[in-house]
Amino acid sequence: MPGLEAIQEQVKNIVPNFTGLVKILNEESEVKIAQARIQKKVWFPNAQSYKNIGNKILYRGFNPIKLLLLRIRMAKNKDLVYLEKLCEELIKVGFNKESDQLKGKYKVKASTAPKLVNVILLQALDSQEG
Repeated sequence: MPGLEAIQEQVKNIVPNFTGLVKILNEESEVKIAQARIQKKVWFPNAQSYKNIGNKILYRGFNPIKLLLLRIRMAKNKDLVYLEKLCEELIKVGFNKESDQLKGKYKVKASTAPKLVNVILLQALDSQEG
């Protein structure tokens, strides 16, 4: 979608690429997951783990305010609006039980999960490279 090329370029300058984010997540969790395996337990991140991950992302140059401003400026971009509609459908189908979908009752919606929408959009924009 040609209207997304400018957005992609700006996102690349604001957000670490997805591979970089995965590296940060692995840095925080690999040791803890390995320890849990040895103890035959399941490890779930706690509030401190999320804070550590957030701090590492911010430390490496991510600026959420710049991303918010970009999101506001690009809100009327036709291609982005189309991508957001696809994202809404993905959330309805991918994050809700089939029985709830048949009833038209969605527990998870784009309007109630804006962070999920942003993560999906960032992943989609990141995967458009090359």
